[in-house]
Amino acid sequence: MEEDPRDPFPPYALALEYMKLMQMQRAKELFEKLYYHHPEYLPAYYHYGKLLIDSSDPALASEVLEKGATLAVKTHDTHTLNEIRSLLDEMA
Repeated sequence: MEEDPRDPFPPYALALEYMKLMQMQRAKELFEKLYYHHPEYLPAYYHYGKLLIDSSDPALASEVLEKGATLAVKTHDTHTLNEIRSLLDEMA
């Protein structure tokens, strides 16, 4: 991440590792940075939304997932769109 702070993949991968280690606060911090500093990085939306659902922040989870769905439509990524819609359906 220090070599190229503009690359969204390293913080994304690290956030996923933190989730595996059950270090949710650290994962949340990285996903939050991705959300605000790399809003075009679609892979982060599903996992950030899921983490927010699991940590009982449904309002922010809904916002994140809706933005992710919009980006998925814009980029024609039907796989990610379906995953995000599935999470949104679970919240309903």
